[in-house]
Amino acid sequence: MCDWEGIAVEELAKRFPEDYLSWAQFRGGELKYGAEPKQNVGRRGVEALNDWASKAGSDTDLYVFSHGSWIAQTVQTVLGLGAIHPDFADVVSMGNAHWVRFVAADMPDGTLRWR
Repeated sequence: MCDWEGIAVEELAKRFPEDYLSWAQFRGGELKYGAEPKQNVGRRGVEALNDWASKAGSDTDLYVFSHGSWIAQTVQTVLGLGAIHPDFADVVSMGNAHWVRFVAADMPDGTLRWR
């Protein structure tokens, strides 16, 4: 669990000015407080989507609600973008409650590819 969890951003800026600035500039200031690396977030997100999709079945629309950083990292990872950029530069405007629609395509090797 991240030590910053539940603390208002104004309070973080006051109590941890350098680390807060590093976080705000996407340089990882939150990592020393137990935050999960962005690559791990994306990997976990894809695993969850694949699990949920397999349980839901092809005749079901699956809705997932989450925070913006989880959405952005999962989208980057599920689409196979090679580099996970800490500033979310590849996936712009993915704030909290942003929506994305994925369609699963069955591949000849039995895996799913999302589009």
